[in-house]
Amino acid sequence: MAQNSGWKSGFKGQVTDLDTATAGASGELGEYRQESGVLYQYVKNGSTTVNSAGVACVLKAAATDATVVHTANVDDFIFGVAKAEIPVSGFGFVVKQGIANIKMGSGSCEAGNVLTVDASGTFLRQSTINTGSTTGFLGNVQVRAIDAILSGATGSAYISV
Repeated sequence: MAQNSGWKSGFKGQVTDLDTATAGASGELGEYRQESGVLYQYVKNGSTTVNSAGVACVLKAAATDATVVHTANVDDFIFGVAKAEIPVSGFGFVVKQGIANIKMGSGSCEAGNVLTVDASGTFLRQSTINTGSTTGFLGNVQVRAIDAILSGATGSAYISV
């Protein structure tokens, strides 16, 4: 196996391929792609609900396949942010590192605010989380707003999972 064989340093098609991924048509399951400083990974939605664009996708805490993502649920591992809607049992790309369009949950944020993920997979200013809670998402996730984003709206943020 060639070193870094899973990496692509560019797309064969247009960046819109990231928004219209289908099984086998856009890449191999688990494949990494990078464009304009953003790292993506090709995944399958293992949920019974759609993974919406701009919302965090998770791996189940007891996951045996690191390419099957689910809609957010506390006590799971944040895996990335859906680049575009990923249908039930469908395929798509998640942003692993770089600038992504994210969806805010309740509350708004200012540019530069540190964000975290709420129970529905949308984002919140970190200071709005109940620090006394014993449940939450697992893993090392860093999210910082680039734009001021209103409650329920989308905007840009830097993410690193």
